Formats: sequence, C-alpha cells, structure tokens
Amino acid sequence: MQLLFIGDLYQLPPVVLPEEETLFTTHYASPYFFDAHVLRTTPYTVLQLTKVYRQQDAMFITLLDAVRTGSVDQQQLATLNARYRVDDAAGDRAQAVTLVTTNAMAERINAHHLAQIRHKPYIFTGMITGTFHRPQLPTEETLTLKAGARIMMLNNEPRGQWVNGTLGHITTITEDAGSVTVRVTLDNGHSGTISSYTWEAIRFVWDDATQRIVSEVVGAFTQYPLRLAWAVTIHKAQGKTFDAVVIDVGRGTFAPGQAYVALSRCRSLEGLVLHTPLKPEHVLVDPRARAFLARAETQPQGAPAAQ
Repeated sequence: MQLLFIGDLYQLPPVVLPEEETLFTTHYASPYFFDAHVLRTTPYTVLQLTKVYRQQDAMFITLLDAVRTGSVDQQQLATLNARYRVDDAAGDRAQAVTLVTTNAMAERINAHHLAQIRHKPYIFTGMITGTFHRPQLPTEETLTLKAGARIMMLNNEPRGQWVNGTLGHITTITEDAGSVTVRVTLDNGHSGTISSYTWEAIRFVWDDATQRIVSEVVGAFTQYPLRLAWAVTIHKAQGKTFDAVVIDVGRGTFAPGQAYVALSRCRSLEGLVLHTPLKPEHVLVDPRARAFLARAETQPQGAPAAQ
C-alpha cells in the first residue's frame, strides 16, 4: 500500500483543539505530519509541486511566493501595499469577500451588511447532539438569514452543484404551512433550494493497548450548510478561490502563513484590496515547517526523515 500526502507547510499550521493539546505535546514533537513516529523509520519521497493554477500573472505569483516563504522585501511589500485602499469603484467590488483574522471581525461586518437588507429576517436554530464544541461549529448555531444575503456554501453537494466555498446569495425565503424554504442562486450558475446538513465531531484519543492515536465520533451538528459571506476568517477561507478580495488583518496576523493564505486566495493582484497595509511583522513562517522543508531538499530520495 502507498500513501500520498498533499499539502503546503507554508500555509496555516494544523489546528490543535484545547482538549487535544496534551495528547500532542505528550507524544509528539509537533502536530505536523512529519513528526509522526511512523515517519522516523518509513522511507518516503518529498516532491515539491511548482505549477500554480489559481494565479496566471508571473509577477503576482513571485510576490505571493516571497510572502509564502517569508522572504518578501521592501520593494515587494510596496507593490502589494499599492493595493491599500484603492478605489473600490474600480471594478466590481459588490461580490468581493472581506478576509479577516478573527471571528469577531467577520461577525461584525456580516451583521452590518445584513442589517442593511430590508427583508424579513428568519432565524434557524441548529441541533447539536453529543459533544460538539461551539468554537468548532462550521456555521452559527443560531443562523439569521434574509433574502438577498451574501452566503458561502459549507459542504460538497453530492451531485456537484456546489462545493465547500462556493459563493452566492439567498434568492427567497418562503413560509408555507409552517415549513420554511430557502432558495439560493450561486455564483457558479446553480439555483435551487437547500436542505439542512449534518457534520460529525471527531475526537482523537491515545489508545494504550495499541500505543497509537485513534478517532471516535462524539457528536453531530445539523444546520443549513452555509454562512453569511460578506466577510469570513482567513482560516475558513483556506483552500478557497475568489475573484475579488478585501483583506483586513486588523491588529495584525497571529498565525504562520496567515498573510500568505489571505493574499493567495485572490486570482489576481487587480482583484485585491488591502484594508490595512501589509507590514513585515505580518509575514509569519513556522520555523519547524521551514526546517523540515530545508532537510527535505537535501535528503536522498526515499530516505526516512532526518531527526
């Protein structure tokens, strides 16, 4: 059997929940995959993919790679900061997503925009069974929606009508005999009604018998698979692609890769607006990831990890 691991260590680091922190600090040097015990003795090959698909402009790709690796210089920062508070009327900003560092910032922006819509608000309360910690909920437990609200889908529709991250807006919300129907129109052209969705909560525990970490389902959360999307956090935007992005780092970034993930969600430099200037201290790189990638460049193909 062969395993293929795909990822970018220069993006956001693994998220360790508070209840899992002791597990990782007791048994592992870090939560990164390369500190798994099995990789100390298992031969593997590291291949670095170089083809960029999200962006096409070579200059923008170079800028992003400099931010990604923490090697950005003052001239490159100046080029990026030329997008600071550029005229929002230049191009269509109506569909732009604001990427922010904290949930509180996203909630404040979304609440402001929702309040501007004069349609009736509808409140949908999700259902939690078992243990599902509220900070890890994929969307609000109490979701307030209006027709016209900007939204992001949060699941992969089985028939391919949308994927996690597809943007759109609510077309109508109607009531009939006590039943509420939510209809959406997505930016990919799909239009239709949506149903509730259930996410599972997974807990990781140490099994003394097998001397390994095992997972178990401990809870579930059911709610409409969407969130208001005038603004989303950079963490929730990882893996997404947008045509128009406004980035507001507020008081600054706090996680390695956060600035790079935010900037690289946008297809082009022209689609990017900075609400706050980018500073050198905003560009954070995890030294553990940097060290692993440096070792990977020098170790022989198929060798186990250097310790």
